[in-house]
Amino acid sequence: MALGVPVITSNVSSMPEIAGKAALLIDPTNVESMARAMRDILLKPEIAKRLHDAGPKQAAQFSWSKCAEQTMDVYKKVVGKK
Repeated sequence: MALGVPVITSNVSSMPEIAGKAALLIDPTNVESMARAMRDILLKPEIAKRLHDAGPKQAAQFSWSKCAEQTMDVYKKVVGKK
C-alpha cells in the first residue's frame, strides 16, 4: 500500500479501519470474493489507479513512531490510574 501497489484485504477485524478506502475489502472465507477483487484490479484500470493513488496517503497515517507514542500514552494512563 505504501508503495502504491493495489491492496486486497479482509473486511473483518481492524483491516477496514487500517485500509480505509485505499484497498478492496473482501470476505476472507469467500474464494469468489477474492477472485472478483483480483479481476477488478486487473481488468478495471480505474480501480487499480484509485488504489495506487490512495495507498500511500492511507499508509502515511501509520508509523512505528506514532505507534510507540500511542502505546506509551496508554501505559501512562494505566500507571496513572493506580
